[in-house]
Amino acid sequence: FDDGNNCSGSVFTAPVTGLYDLSFYLIGVGTATNRWSIYMTACDGTKCPSATQVLSNADYQSIGCHGIVKLSAGVTITPQIQRLSGAGTFTLAADSQGNYFSGYLVSR
Repeated sequence: FDDGNNCSGSVFTAPVTGLYDLSFYLIGVGTATNRWSIYMTACDGTKCPSATQVLSNADYQSIGCHGIVKLSAGVTITPQIQRLSGAGTFTLAADSQGNYFSGYLVSR
């Protein structure tokens, strides 16, 4: 649900100041052993949840992060993935149901 139209593409905007529960998960196929970081960036520099994981070979792999973050109204959150080592690629699974970003207000 996107009550209030707070999500545009892969960017979430906090509608009010408060604590938010944020989750970001991806499922994909790797072409070689690589170390990946998955994280969320906030436009105001707020530290957001992150995870680092080694994903390998051509099997389906998953990576995700989750946490509670204090955000001010209007701050945007953008999910990111970055290869830290290796030379392979990470291709998102065709079934997009396993790939998601979720954010909701826990308390003001």
